[in-house]
Amino acid sequence: MKKINKKTIILIIYLIPISVLIYHCLINNFSSDVFLEYKDQFTAFKHTHLILFFMIFLIIYSTLITFSLPFNVIMNLFAGYLFGPLTGALFATIAISFGSYLLFLISRSSTQKFHNKYSNLKIFKTKDQNIILTLFFLRLSPLFPAPVITIGCGLANIKDHIFIITTFLGSIPLVLIYTLIGSHLDLINHTRDIYNSNVIILLLSLTLISLSPLLKHDIRKMTGIKKIQRLFVFFK
Repeated sequence: MKKINKKTIILIIYLIPISVLIYHCLINNFSSDVFLEYKDQFTAFKHTHLILFFMIFLIIYSTLITFSLPFNVIMNLFAGYLFGPLTGALFATIAISFGSYLLFLISRSSTQKFHNKYSNLKIFKTKDQNIILTLFFLRLSPLFPAPVITIGCGLANIKDHIFIITTFLGSIPLVLIYTLIGSHLDLINHTRDIYNSNVIILLLSLTLISLSPLLKHDIRKMTGIKKIQRLFVFFK
């Protein structure tokens, strides 16, 4: 009997929750708005079982992040609604960091042969401070997909402490925007309602802040952007 390798097991485990999500989306027309119907029940449960609710929130959010399921916005809104904007932002960022780290470990483990074969690439020899700046600005951007950053970090074999620090610090600003909105979740019936002109301006401003340092030649050189670009060219 043929032995199932580790990568196949990881792929099967990874696809299970994604398959469930696709089923709900196609068959039951499931969306993140469904969660808004339960906000009062969540609040009541939090008041009666605060510690348990906190642990459940962290586990659920971390799991969603690990499997790259698109519920970040609704979870950040609930974090602000249930715990307050500042405390909620802290809890949400902890969950994001933990879930991202698990995905990072999966990515790094799955690409171990690549690391061994191409360990001489310059991307693996970039200075730590350059990597920190690059990843921080990438995390800061609302437009760049977070799972892509995480998987890329695993592929590039980034050091664990650098990944955790940049993920935590770079995620806080965007999370805080949504937790501030979430503190008024009792006035919101659909997630699309949160994107008014003020929020759009905030997101665009955060995008410009995250991109502007990388547009300067000296900063691009310092943060190793050219090295990352060469790596992408290598894979084409």
